[in-house]
Amino acid sequence: TTEVLLLFKGILRVDFYSQKKKYLFSKILKEKDIILLAYGGHGFKVIKDVEMIEVKQGPYSAIKDKIKFEKVDEKKIKIKKN
Repeated sequence: TTEVLLLFKGILRVDFYSQKKKYLFSKILKEKDIILLAYGGHGFKVIKDVEMIEVKQGPYSAIKDKIKFEKVDEKKIKIKKN
């Protein structure tokens, strides 16, 4: 499901995965960042308390529309800079 995140406060790590559930890289979002998640999979790790809005096209069914990915080993995290 395509979604947009608007980060008002805090620091959030976004982990990106391929369609085949392979970890690709991560990005760090900070206050006032906006991101469009349109392809592949993603996961989040809160680095510093976050306040955000998540916008998705609905209706959204957590049972039908959500696929669980294996959590990436923290030692393998690759932060991609702008």
